[in-house]
Amino acid sequence: MQKIRYYIHEEGAYKEVTYEEYQLYVESRLKEQPVYAIRIGDVVMEVPKDVYMEFYREKSREKYLLRMAAIYKEIPYSNMDTDEIVGEETLPDETVCVEEEVINNILYEHLRRCIGKLPAEDQEFIRIAYFDEMSERDMAKSYGISQPAIHKRKKKILFDLKKLLEI
Repeated sequence: MQKIRYYIHEEGAYKEVTYEEYQLYVESRLKEQPVYAIRIGDVVMEVPKDVYMEFYREKSREKYLLRMAAIYKEIPYSNMDTDEIVGEETLPDETVCVEEEVINNILYEHLRRCIGKLPAEDQEFIRIAYFDEMSERDMAKSYGISQPAIHKRKKKILFDLKKLLEI
């Protein structure tokens, strides 16, 4: 059996005390205000009221969940753990739709191939406009032409790309 250690909060720091010192401290403080303490393992520690309340609220929640698990005969996924796999890994990931991922990957690959069929200067234009996310105004400065000319060229390249994509 492990010996229980006691800690009190004095002068902004925790100090380890004996059981008898702890009892005297609690009795002397009770005259002013309640003393809040929590036990974790073999340690009893004085804590502020909000920490005490949150600690026991969480403990109460844990007990409630265990009671509900027993009532509804829930089995933890950790019971399905093996040497090769963790039980929780058998759950489907509902945040990812595999079908949509596959379709998107096929479409992205088709788009890359079609961009590759465009002339080199159009490919560079697409890269700057969409992948580097440069504004039409900045592109106009870079190419030394007007912003409306950049916009017109972008529309023409997108029209050509749509024909290649067969949309």
